[in-house]
Amino acid sequence: MPDDARRTPQLALYYRDEMAPPDVADNYSKSPTKPRRFIEFLRQTLVWPHIALHADFAIATREDLALAHEARYVAGFLAGAKPHAEANGLAWSEDRRIYAAFWSRPDAA
Repeated sequence: MPDDARRTPQLALYYRDEMAPPDVADNYSKSPTKPRRFIEFLRQTLVWPHIALHADFAIATREDLALAHEARYVAGFLAGAKPHAEANGLAWSEDRRIYAAFWSRPDAA
C-alpha cells in the first residue's frame, strides 16, 4: 500500500453537534447522546486520523421521520406533547426541543 493511502481517512462518519443534546441528569436514557459520545471516544484513539468527519448533509424532515414512526408520534414528539415527547425515559426540555428541531426543518412543520 502506498504511503499516502495510509494517511488518507478511510472511514466516513456523518455527524453534526446538533445531533446530540447536552447531558441532562434526569434523563434515564443516554441514547440521544451516543453520537456525540462516540465521536468523543474516537478522538482519543489511534483510529481518529483515519476518519473523515462530514457535517455537510441534509437534516431529516418530518416526512423522513414518518418513514420510521407513526405520524402521531412524530407530531407529538416535535410539539413536546406527552407521552411522545417523554418516551423512553427522556425528560422534555427546551434543549431537547432544539435537538428535535434539528431533525425537522421549519418548512416541514
